[in-house]
Amino acid sequence: MIRYAGRHIVLESLAERTAGKSKSRTEILALKQILVSYGVISRNDQAQEVLWPEESLASLRWAIEGARIGLRSAQSASEPVSVITLPNNEYDIAQSIRRRGVERATLGRTIDAFLKVARDAKNDFFVATPFIDATGVDTLNEIVKAVPIGSKCHLIVRTYDSILKAEAHGLGRSLSPRFSVFTYCRELPSGKRETFHGKYFVGDDTRAYIGSANLLQASLESTIETGVLLSGVDAKPWSVFAQAMLQSTTIVRQASSVTDL
Repeated sequence: MIRYAGRHIVLESLAERTAGKSKSRTEILALKQILVSYGVISRNDQAQEVLWPEESLASLRWAIEGARIGLRSAQSASEPVSVITLPNNEYDIAQSIRRRGVERATLGRTIDAFLKVARDAKNDFFVATPFIDATGVDTLNEIVKAVPIGSKCHLIVRTYDSILKAEAHGLGRSLSPRFSVFTYCRELPSGKRETFHGKYFVGDDTRAYIGSANLLQASLESTIETGVLLSGVDAKPWSVFAQAMLQSTTIVRQASSVTDL
């Protein structure tokens, strides 16, 4: 209960949603920490009456909601996890997210999502990105190190020219020879082009990242990007989609065999 404008308001919270259910020590401590920081209870757990403006009440509600979602995500590894690229702590949205109780349990770094997909790709690792630059090539070269040896690595881009320009701009750095490179861009009889704009990383049928991040310096270092990390049954449709998309592409560079690496 919180006293607001002379009335008692029941706030939907972690405590109320788990009423009658067993709560872990982590849940209890998380809730106490939030309530202490907002002055609802003292550090010795004594309830305190707080008279707040409406916006402060809303802020507390979102802090508790964010903590609830974060705890659920941390405890249920098979559920989809939201992914966001926050280049540095100077971004106002980073502080705003933290004020609402949403921390890394809920919002992970985009590069970490890429690496999780790569580690799970024991047979096939798919990367589809319409745009790539030298920073993207560097990033892929680091990510592919996490892919188990023996797994086939497939990179789908719009044009092969983007790979050549990225490698040239990188002062001689080349894309890892583990990748076979494919293009998906064709002219239709109507005069229009058939191509793609979606970005995804898929590891077998067990893990997938779907989101807005291109393999460009801006996307990876200075732009807020959002996506979702999927696993288990949620990832399987993307494995089917990746295989189907591969059949509609044109191969422009064949990967080296493992013995050549």
